[in-house]
Order: sequence, then structure tokens, then C-alpha cells
Amino acid sequence: MFYNELRITLSKRIFHTTLVLCTLFLAGAALVSVTGADVQGQPNPFFESNGTILPGSPISPQFPQFGGDRDFNFSLTITGNESVDLEITNGSGATIWNGVIEGGETVWGTATLTNGLNHFTMTNLGGTAVSYYLRAFDLPTAPYAWTGDASATGLNSHIRVNFPQNGLYTFDLGVANGRYQFLLGNEYIQKTAETDDSVSFFVPAGVHNLYLDQDSTQGAEWDVTISGTGVANDSLPYTKTGGNIGGSGNDYNQEWLPISLAANMEVNAAISITGSISGAVQVQVFDNGTELASTMVLAGETHWATLDIPSGASRIKVTADAGNANPLAYDLSIQPLASPAYTWSGEADPAGENSHARVIFPTDGLYTFNLNGSRYQFLINDDFIQKTVEGATTVTYYVPAGTHDLWIDQDTAVGANWNVTISDTVAAADTLPYAKTGGAIGGAGNDFTEEWLTIHTGADMMTNLVITLTGDISDNLSLEIWSALTETMTLSPIYGTETVWATTELPGDARLHLTAGSNANPLNYDLSIRSIPAVTATFSGRSLGNGVNSLIQVDLPADGEYLVEVVYPEGLLNFLPYSFVGNRVNGGGGVIMYNLPHAAGPITFIAQQDPSFPVTPWTATISLIQADPPTIMSVAPNMVPQGSASDITITGTNFMPGATAKLVDGPNEYALQSVVRVSATTVTAVVPASVPIGTYDIVLTNPDMQEATLINGLGVGEDIVIADYFVYLPVIMKP
Repeated sequence: MFYNELRITLSKRIFHTTLVLCTLFLAGAALVSVTGADVQGQPNPFFESNGTILPGSPISPQFPQFGGDRDFNFSLTITGNESVDLEITNGSGATIWNGVIEGGETVWGTATLTNGLNHFTMTNLGGTAVSYYLRAFDLPTAPYAWTGDASATGLNSHIRVNFPQNGLYTFDLGVANGRYQFLLGNEYIQKTAETDDSVSFFVPAGVHNLYLDQDSTQGAEWDVTISGTGVANDSLPYTKTGGNIGGSGNDYNQEWLPISLAANMEVNAAISITGSISGAVQVQVFDNGTELASTMVLAGETHWATLDIPSGASRIKVTADAGNANPLAYDLSIQPLASPAYTWSGEADPAGENSHARVIFPTDGLYTFNLNGSRYQFLINDDFIQKTVEGATTVTYYVPAGTHDLWIDQDTAVGANWNVTISDTVAAADTLPYAKTGGAIGGAGNDFTEEWLTIHTGADMMTNLVITLTGDISDNLSLEIWSALTETMTLSPIYGTETVWATTELPGDARLHLTAGSNANPLNYDLSIRSIPAVTATFSGRSLGNGVNSLIQVDLPADGEYLVEVVYPEGLLNFLPYSFVGNRVNGGGGVIMYNLPHAAGPITFIAQQDPSFPVTPWTATISLIQADPPTIMSVAPNMVPQGSASDITITGTNFMPGATAKLVDGPNEYALQSVVRVSATTVTAVVPASVPIGTYDIVLTNPDMQEATLINGLGVGEDIVIADYFVYLPVIMKP
């Protein structure tokens, strides 16, 4: 062993000046330097040594440490074809780092020096000389630049860096050759780099461990530049891309991404996976050590999930399935809850999980949903809206204000490529007629056996409901009407090819539930809910022998005689008022015609088919033959002031829709304004301000020209105010 020239640099520290003595035991030539402090956050080495190490020989630069422990990072670059063993011992002689650096590498490590002589012993393990460059640094503070060159089979690099404050730091990941994963902490940041990339992540203040894990096949020539903090927290949308992870022979099967929000937030998260369609990844979200959410996403999918992310730092873990044959890449987006107008789209594998998002509907009202894509069901909440989609369709549904859960349930045989666009409200409530079509639901192998539809009119009302089913006559479904959690009507079973009517009191806020039976084939439906009509009214239906009987309500406008005409080309049918005993009719098709004397008001008819006939199509018409004449019994008030328009109410019998009314005084006639038939017994009207003082007959005329007269029914007088009382003068009665 022999001694070469030794150079020693005196370093003037900020708080004290120390004479540093470095001793070098070596086999070869070396230059040893002890230098100064940080320069603008980029530390100069406080100790460095470079030179040549002969074959099979050690070299051992020494650094004397005074004043306590000293955390440091170091880098060692080996130039040549041989490997070098590096062992660092502290002032007490304990080994604080040991590893083998391959020729051509620049490897980083971190340890802690103690008082006394600390040794950096490097031994050339090969048969030819190598050059080395050793540097030791105090722990740096971000911003910071870190670079190295790692052999495929070499050691992973590791340093510690001080992040001076909480916030978002930008990491520029450079890749000159190969690929690697950059890691910060234990399962905090883990990011694959295959090309130059720039990512920003929240890092809490403090000293953190940084790692470079190079690909064990390609190695990596890498650099990492850490910029200073930007904003304090992540904002939404939060977007990240990554990969390739997983697959046969891939070192990297997972990534960790931190997210830090300033406040608790409900969010929608979308992740798209690209790669071999047989692959899958698991996405998990953690708050500290608690798993908040987990979902498996298959290659080719764009999957949505919703979750509540707490304030502060949370972490997202993306893990490739162990059975993947090929690597996968991902595109992740975390978004704040949106309001209409809103577009939501994705792609679901047949075996994938259902997508879920939350949307804020700002007001009660009717929203339009443009539903596009392949076969799936679109749902809002649990048993609120459930609609089957097999192509492009547009539907309008009532949705109450608030945050609602949206779901996509794809077909397990074909999956779904789907797009949902929600437009803002078009009206406050549904109006009649209400019409909806849908299907195909039920049948062997069909995932979708039911649908839920909303109808909100705002007030309970009597209605007629008609439903036509398209499909096989042996298949059926049931129809239920619900108010909140209460079922108010059930219509079951309805068979394929039938058109069935039902009379029901529709709740002001209702939901319709259609459920397919144990069918062989799917059914489609055409559903309509209508106001109770006044006659003349015509209805058509088609009843199977084993089907449900139709019920239809109409409003008879007046007491009188009505004609009921029914035509049924085949089968056998009774069509009667619901409370009547059936009439005798002939089978094999025919006509029913009968006169029905009846009082004004609602009446319900039943279309009762004979079950011994397989099918009975029918058309029924109810019309008025002759109404009884109207009568007027009273008017209130019976005295109104002259010179101002006055409301009056006329009470009597047999008032028909379209009735008119007038005041008559001999040859003088004055038409009443705003005549409204409230019912067969009540009409409201307005006496014009221009009607002269006097006493008048009230004459009401129905559309069939039958009249009713109330003699001296209304007086029009001059009004005089006396102590808040009105006196009408004069009051003149005709003889």
C-alpha cells in the first residue's frame, strides 16, 4: 500500500470555522475535497473524492465529523467495466451503508455520520481499474434536482429531501434511457416514468425519502427535478395518467397518487383503462390507513364511481391484477359534482362493475335525458327512475331538487358504450296526456326485468291509463302505481299484444313500476295516462282470454240518455257500467249497442272479455243522445253594483261544457263574461261593468240549445258606502 498526494480544502461554515483533516488510504490515485454550503437550495458537496481504484484493491477516504450527527445524501459514479463495493462506516465503526455499484452507474444513498472518523471504503471487485467520483451532501431543501444512471441489475437510488411547507410540488421526471418508478415515502407517491413527464403532487412539510426503482431489464438513465411549492391544495378536476403497469415480466404493478383537498368534498371519479382487453386494475382510495372506496376496472372500460373525500391528504392506489398478461395504462379524473346541463359517458365491460355518479338537480321539475349507446339501464336513485336503453332515445322525467345518484347497469352479455346528456328543466310538472314507451324487458337471459318511471302532476286526480304490450302472447308484465312508499294500484297480468285500460286515482307525485313475469321473451310497452274525457269519447283495446279486464271512466256532461256502441270483430265481450249486470251478447264477433239513461258525472265502464275466446279486439264509443234540459235554482250574489265587473255563481242542474249565459230585460240582452262550467250543477261568470241598473232574468243555454231561465234572478244597482256597508239603490222588482 502506498500514499498518493492528498488535497485538503478548508471550509468556512456559517457558524464556525473547522479545520478538517481527511485521511485517505488507497490503492490508486485520488483527489479529496471538503467544500462549502448550499447555494440557492442546491447543495454543494461537503465532501467529495475522485480518482482511480486498481483491480481488486480498496480505497478509503475518511471524513472527520464534529459537533454531533449529520444526515447526508451521497452519490457514487463508477466509470469502467468493473463493480465496486462501497461500505460506509460511522465514527463508531458501525456500518451505515453497504452495496455494490456496477460500472457505468451513478447510485445515490443516504445515511447519518457521527462524531469521529467516518470511512467511505470502496473496493474494486474486478480485474481492471475503474474511476470513481464520490460526493456527500447535506440534506437538500426543495426545489432540488436529482440525476443518476442505473444498471438494470444495479441498486436502487435513495435520498432524503426536505420539503419546507405543505403544498403542491412539481416533479419533472426525465428519461434519457430505460424506464423507472419514482417513489416518495412509503406508499405515498409511486409513479412510473417511461418518457419525460411532469406531475404535481401534494407533499406535506418535512424530510421525505425519495427512491428510484429502475427497470430490471432496461435499467434507467434518469433525472428528477423538484420545483418549489405552488398552491396549498389540489383543486378539482384532478387529472392523472399513468402506466404501463402489470403484465408478464413487468417490475411495476402498482402506482400511488396523493390528493389533498382543502375541505371535505363529494366527488365523481372516472378512470379509463387501455391495454389488453383481458386485463384489469383495482383502484382504491385511502384516508390514512382507512380504505374509503375500492373498485375493479377492466381494460377497455371508462368506469365511474362516486365517493366522499375528506379534507387533507388522501391517497389513490392503482394496482394491476396479478393475472394480467400485458401491461395497462390509466387515465384518472376526479371531478366536483355537476348540475344540468351535464354530459356523462363511459364504456362498460359485460363483466365490469356498474358506473355511478352524483348530480345536483338545482330545482324541482322536468329534466330531459338524451340516452345514447348500446344496451344498458339508466337509473336515478333506488327505485326512482329505471330506463332500458338499446339505442338513441330521449325521455323527460320529473326529478325533485337535490343531489341524486345516477347509475349505469350494463348488459352482462354485451356490455355498454353509453352517453347520458341531462338538459335543464323544461317545466315544473307533468301534464296529461303523459306518454312513455320502453322495453325490451324480461325474457330468458335478460338482465333487465323491470322499469320505474316518474309522473308528477302536483295534485291527485282521476285518470285513465292505457298500456299496449308488444311481444309474445304467452308473456306478461305487471304495472304498479306508487305514491311515496305506498302502492296505490296494481294491474296484473298484462299479456303481449294486449291493449288494456285502467281507471285510477293518480297521486300528485307518483312512480310507475313495470315488472316482467317469468317470460320466455322480452316485452315492449307503450303507456299513456290521460285525463277523464267528456263524451263523445272513443276507446280501443285488445284483450286476451286470460288477460285483465279493462276499466274506463268518462265524464257524462249532463243528465240524459247516452248511446253505447261497441264493435268487436272476434271473441266475446261485455261492455257495461261497472256496477251493472252483464248484457247477453253473441260470440264470434259482433256489435253491442244500447241506450243508457244516466245522471251527469263520472261513470266507469268495464270491458269484460270471455276467457273461452283467445282474443277479443274491441272499439267502444260513448255519445250523448239527448240531454235533459238545464235548470237554474239560484245565483249568488243576487245583487251586484253597477259600474264594476262582478263575479257570480249560478247553481242548478244539467249544465253542459260550452254553456253560455246572459242577462235579459225585455228586449235588452247582456252576455255574461268568462262563463266557466265547474260541474253539471255549478257555473261561474262575470257581470260586465257596463250592464245598466235594473233587474234581470238569467238565461243559461247549453250547446244543444236547451235553455234554463231564472226570472228576476239578478239585480244591478247603484252602490252607496255607509260605514263600510254597501247599499244598492234602487231595488226595482218587475211585476
